[in-house]
Amino acid sequence: MSESVPKSLSIIIPNYNGEELLPKFMPSLFRALENHSGKYEIIIVDDQSKDKSREVMQAIAANHAAVKIIFNPKNLGFSGTCNVGIRTAQYEILFFFNNDVEIKEDYFQYYSSYFDKAATFAVTTCGYYYDSHKPLDGIKKAYWRRGLPRVNNNIFNPQIEQSQVKPPYLSFSVQGAYFFADAVKVQQLEGFDEIISPYIWEETDLSYRASKRGWLTYYEPRCVGYHMQNYSIY
Repeated sequence: MSESVPKSLSIIIPNYNGEELLPKFMPSLFRALENHSGKYEIIIVDDQSKDKSREVMQAIAANHAAVKIIFNPKNLGFSGTCNVGIRTAQYEILFFFNNDVEIKEDYFQYYSSYFDKAATFAVTTCGYYYDSHKPLDGIKKAYWRRGLPRVNNNIFNPQIEQSQVKPPYLSFSVQGAYFFADAVKVQQLEGFDEIISPYIWEETDLSYRASKRGWLTYYEPRCVGYHMQNYSIY
């Protein structure tokens, strides 16, 4: 797939008690953004953290002009906190980024051209466990059980390579720790459904609602992240 002029990014980072996580993982984001030629903003939304996240966030913002920080007046949970970021975002593509994820330096080289297609809703990405580097997230497969979609099966990069299926690759849903989405379409869906709390199903629901409108989610295997899973959940 040929690359287009990079579309502008609004990077949304929900934070709760990320005093130690933000200094550990934000540097990989800044390194990747050095290779991104498009416009971008970074929106960190703090959900009433009980640690010293406020001071850490303020220090990050003082050193990076693109960083905006928001402090929720009350605890909203993961979905509500992401929605604050969605309402604040001003650019074409939203990138949702958990504060316990490390990404590779070329991460922002591959997403943009997918959104040249009018039907594209989102691009989900390749994930590995942070400590073991074992596969964690790939193409999301779904099946129905008891009237609900279940998404606990992945097709990982080695399986894709062995299949010799050519890109682009469709996915049933995104993975919430690291994915790109069309800002206008997310806003039309009114973001994450906040009734799904505290976490886990919100991105599956968002993807399913998008698919009902005929919008597509793609998988990009070259966007690689390492997730310290469950450290940022609250």
